[in-house]
Amino acid sequence: FPVTIPMGGGKTHDELALWHIAKKGREIQGLDRFVDNLEKIPACPIQVAAVDGRDIDPESGTYHSETGITTYTLWGEMAYQIGGIEGYQLLRGSDQSGISPGTSVLERLITDQPTLIILDEGARYLRAAKAKVIGQSTLSEQVVAFLFSLMDLAASCNNLVFVYSLASASDTFAQETTDLQELIRASARQERILSPSSSLS
Repeated sequence: FPVTIPMGGGKTHDELALWHIAKKGREIQGLDRFVDNLEKIPACPIQVAAVDGRDIDPESGTYHSETGITTYTLWGEMAYQIGGIEGYQLLRGSDQSGISPGTSVLERLITDQPTLIILDEGARYLRAAKAKVIGQSTLSEQVVAFLFSLMDLAASCNNLVFVYSLASASDTFAQETTDLQELIRASARQERILSPSSSLS
């Protein structure tokens, strides 16, 4: 589900709400005011990875003090959030090399568990990733390949939902936003575009 809205329009707040629902489910007090049928909300927590593109450093990585693990890519961070140390080990090689993993390893990470993956500020991350060279490619190109695989997997199974935000094509990261929109048109087979100011009200 791409969430499209100009910057400052509330998309991050909606993504935070999704994260809390995935973590707490029906335990959230007052949720019935916003959901017609609470039975649609999972009774137990589901696997969640929520990544803010502003927080990922393509060069230095993201250090996790509780385990001593440093993740270097979008997929490495997602794997760590979903599966902890064990989940990260599945994608450790591709995380350290900067080479996008394929759908088969993503399937092993997610298994058959209900999973929600949220990406905020993806265009900003693409901008930063352009500066990192990966062989004959760039990290930015590898990120696009990864997102293609992730969207393809989400479209082919019923236990994975991928939510990502897109700001206006006229914002600071216009080119990267356009790149992501092209990726969506090329790969998404089961998408629903949401505008928080209208679709989610």
